[in-house]
Amino acid sequence: MSAPPRERLLLPVLIPVLCLALIGFVLFLFSRILLDVSHTTATVVALLVAGAVMAIAGYVSTREHITQASLWSMAGAVLGVGMLIGGVAMLVGQPGPEAEEPFVTQIAAPPDAATDGFEVQTLSGPADEPFTVELRNDDSVQHDFTVEATEGGEILAEGPPVDAGQVGNTPVPALAPGEYSFLCTFHPTTMTGTLTLAEGGGGPIVVAQDLAFDTEVISLPPDQETELTFDNEDAGVEHNIAIFTDESASESLFTGATFPGVATQTYAIPALAEGEYFFHCDVHTNMSGTVEVGAPPEGGGGGGEEAPPDG
Repeated sequence: MSAPPRERLLLPVLIPVLCLALIGFVLFLFSRILLDVSHTTATVVALLVAGAVMAIAGYVSTREHITQASLWSMAGAVLGVGMLIGGVAMLVGQPGPEAEEPFVTQIAAPPDAATDGFEVQTLSGPADEPFTVELRNDDSVQHDFTVEATEGGEILAEGPPVDAGQVGNTPVPALAPGEYSFLCTFHPTTMTGTLTLAEGGGGPIVVAQDLAFDTEVISLPPDQETELTFDNEDAGVEHNIAIFTDESASESLFTGATFPGVATQTYAIPALAEGEYFFHCDVHTNMSGTVEVGAPPEGGGGGGEEAPPDG
């Protein structure tokens, strides 16, 4: 007896749909394995499974008659090989601990810096660990960045000359907590400032993780430039902090550099009058909160945590 008309119509549709659903389910499970192992292991696993699929499909295609049983056998063999390779990868291919990205703090030499000085005269950084100072030269002449001991003038870190329109990095070795002097050796009388090192980098700290800030309120002192440490813990995801007059985000007061994690940078927040402002991430505008400029709340304030004072 022939199959009923409805069955003859449904089977050609249901079989591909069910096969696609099964393939999608298997691919989803396999993707969980690839995301849970190191990048190198994931690449090797994907290539091995792809090679196994090609080999099994090639073997089946050489048979004189390809039956439904042959196709199911091929699917079972591919699934078995994938599970075997994936299981081995889970055992031996777990990613090791991520290397901690070095702390980076930024400073700029604006136009006419040779006479007017650096963009800011105060910087903060972490004590007892090396970090980097990134100098952006927006001036028309050459500048550099050097760290000296406050007493005695011993050079502790010296960066390369940075040409106009370029960026240069100065590696700073691990130094004890305290205050140090920084200057441009080309213009040592006008381009100077103070570098404060404290556990945690000093100043307010804001952390971005899992597409969210760790705080909805950043507290800043009024009428003075402030160093804000921004810690981006979302690997490979770009974030920044931008401050506006209000939630409309129509008037910008400060825009921090956008950078991918895992990394840390220091923003030089300009002096703001006492009041309440709005901040968000330009890349993910749902990451937002309030900037409170005024006396800090009792017990600290200014981001997810407050670095302890010098000493």
